Amino acid sequence: MDRVPYAHPLTFGLSLNHQYSPFKDALKNPQSYQEQVDSQRYFGCFSYLSYHGNFNVHNYSLEPAFIHKRNERERQRVRCVNEGYARLREHLPQEFEDKRLSKVETLRAAINYIKHLQNLLEVSLPQ
Repeated sequence: MDRVPYAHPLTFGLSLNHQYSPFKDALKNPQSYQEQVDSQRYFGCFSYLSYHGNFNVHNYSLEPAFIHKRNERERQRVRCVNEGYARLREHLPQEFEDKRLSKVETLRAAINYIKHLQNLLEVSLPQ
């Protein structure tokens, strides 16, 4: 199999390297069976690509400042949301203390607890 150099993809998976593109001659007459088989060689051309970096490491020095600031704002927002859920869990009854609740479970437990407290108020207050 011939090795084909990797061309960075554009939007929607199109490539700048039109020589190996399966859409190169989309409007020409249908290919013969042998031509179709020969044209299948591009499918395996990406399997040999190697990546020598670490997938967990991101080089922020190449990142524009506005992207870095946007990402930092998003990280801060996520931290605040998670902190809010942690504070909400602290106010739930002790039966939930030992259980690790997801965000949805936390919200459902809080709703049920609020309804329970409202029912207690309705029962204890004269009408």
